[in-house]
Amino acid sequence: MSRILRLLLVIGLALGSTSIGSAVLAQNNQTGDNSSETDQSGSATSGDAVGGQVVGVVSAGDSSVDATNRSEDVDIETGDTTGSNAVDNFTGQLSVDTIVAEVIDDGGEITGATGANIQDGDNTTDIVQAADATSGDGVGGQVIGVVTSAGGSADVVAANTSEDVDIETGDADADNFLEAFVGQLADNAVITQTIAGAGVISGDTAANLQTGDNELSSDQSATAASGDGVGGQVLGIVSAGDASVDATNSSTDVDIDTGDADADNDVFDAFVGQLSEGSSVIDQDPGDGEISGDTAHNLQDGDNSADLVQAADATSGDGVGGQVIGVVTSAGGSADVVAANTSEDVDIDTGDADADNDIVPFVGQLADNAVIVQVVAGEGVISGDTAANLQTGDNELDADQAATATTGDGVGGQVLGIVSAGEASVDATNSSTDVDIDTGDADADNFLDTFVGQLSEAAVIEQLIEGDAEITGDTAANIMDGDITSDVAQSANAVSGDAVAGQVAGVVTSAGGSADLVLANTSEDVDAESGESDFDNDSSEFVGQQIVGPDV
Repeated sequence: MSRILRLLLVIGLALGSTSIGSAVLAQNNQTGDNSSETDQSGSATSGDAVGGQVVGVVSAGDSSVDATNRSEDVDIETGDTTGSNAVDNFTGQLSVDTIVAEVIDDGGEITGATGANIQDGDNTTDIVQAADATSGDGVGGQVIGVVTSAGGSADVVAANTSEDVDIETGDADADNFLEAFVGQLADNAVITQTIAGAGVISGDTAANLQTGDNELSSDQSATAASGDGVGGQVLGIVSAGDASVDATNSSTDVDIDTGDADADNDVFDAFVGQLSEGSSVIDQDPGDGEISGDTAHNLQDGDNSADLVQAADATSGDGVGGQVIGVVTSAGGSADVVAANTSEDVDIDTGDADADNDIVPFVGQLADNAVIVQVVAGEGVISGDTAANLQTGDNELDADQAATATTGDGVGGQVLGIVSAGEASVDATNSSTDVDIDTGDADADNFLDTFVGQLSEAAVIEQLIEGDAEITGDTAANIMDGDITSDVAQSANAVSGDAVAGQVAGVVTSAGGSADLVLANTSEDVDAESGESDFDNDSSEFVGQQIVGPDV
């Protein structure tokens, strides 16, 4: 409304000659819905860096691999990856510094609804965000994978030498951000400043007046994984028949750092439905005026709901400066493994992993510093319900947060895993000298700070009642016919990686099979530290109806 039209309205009302029949007075007047749908997805992946040998064999019959690799004076770095999705959104109706009807005097009459925001309809926001960041692997040694089908066999001879190898895999960061409000906000609004004399307001009066629902649905997933660093030898053999592996690895003067992984989901200042701050609905009623409609800052016939799902998964890469062998054979097959590993002057650091979920919304109705009716005097009558927040409907929050942080394993020795459906023969020798391993810290955090339904702070409902003034309707800071519910699930899982500077062997054979093991390990001048693991769940919420310092 322009300043001229507003001035004419105020003058007419002040003269007592204005009758605004069944018209609706509002800054925003809407019959219909507001809907916002956003789908954001992104994937950031940095390439692998190979300064050694990578072999992949898939055979429908027998497979025979004779592989020798030597990596000397190799420097490998894979790039950082960052994936980010951001939404800053509001969906329906906002009124700031609004004057709707300033003075109603003598015979002035308003019979229609009056408000800063009036809506018959729904406000809906649906947001899906997926961020995936993966940094590449760094290979300065040898990686071999062999798969044979039914009736086939695998025969692998592998020899790797890694000397003076420096590997760094990039950091991975995946972030989702959301800051939204969904429906109706009135800030510093003046609805009806003064009703005097025989002034009449028979329609509902509110800063925010709505018949309909406000709904927010948000699904956020963030996955961050930093690449593995291989400065030794990794063998994976899956054979439908016999498997024979002869593997020798030597890792000397190898330095491996896998990148940090960070996965974050944020919601922050999302509120769903109706907020009135610093507004004045009816400031004075000193005469014989009559208010027969419901009067509130927030008046709603409908529901407010928020459904928030957040998943964060952060995994830092493994660091291998020794030998890792995995062999699986099917029914009727056998496994024959001869493995020798030498790790000398090896330094391995796996990256930290951080997974975080944050939510700070409120769901329905808040009135701050609200003035509803300052003075009722003379023969004034208020027959409708009067409240800062008046609602017929439900307020509901459903939040599900999952954060998983896992740091990579550090292997500066020998790890053997053998699963055989028949006989298993393992001859393994490991020597680890001057090996330093630190696996990263893992932190998984969930945070929730929310209130769900109706709060009135520093509200003045009826400050003074004089003479034959009468109030026949319900009067309260918060009036509600409905339910207020909150369903919150938070899970945080933090796992720091294992540090292996010696020998780990696991052998499983099925019924009728046998296991023949010869193991020899030497560990000298070894420093192995696994990272710290921390998880936190934080919740600070109240669910229904609170008043702070009202004068009712």
